[in-house]
Amino acid sequence: MTPELNCWPTGSAASGERPGGRGGYPSRAAVSRERARRRAEREAERARQATLRAEREARLARRRRRIGRVTALLPRRPVRIAAQGGIRARRRRAQNGVVAVLFLIVQVIAWLLWSSWAARLGVLVLSALFAPLFVILVFDRRS
Repeated sequence: MTPELNCWPTGSAASGERPGGRGGYPSRAAVSRERARRRAEREAERARQATLRAEREARLARRRRRIGRVTALLPRRPVRIAAQGGIRARRRRAQNGVVAVLFLIVQVIAWLLWSSWAARLGVLVLSALFAPLFVILVFDRRS
């Protein structure tokens, strides 16, 4: 290959003859345009995300205001009571429910059987005293 006037020492073609100039690399202007285009895409995406976020926050704020208007009419609870969630807590709640239902059944039967207020009051007092004993003996709550 015969070297040309403005060629590389390796004998390859001059840089002006390759596409994009500078040995096959894009020109600086093309790189700058590509970066600017990508930056514009990123900024447009950020703006779109910010708009969506603002709409979502506005929706949540409206909902909070609406809920606040409704709950302002309701009485406030002084202390939040957190329910225990384990299996032992569930079992204890079920057992307490059984004891409460049995207590009510005994009271209803006493009210239906006896018309005397003394007998009804006596059954109420005795069942109130024996309910804890019943819980201890039936459900084995010794501790």
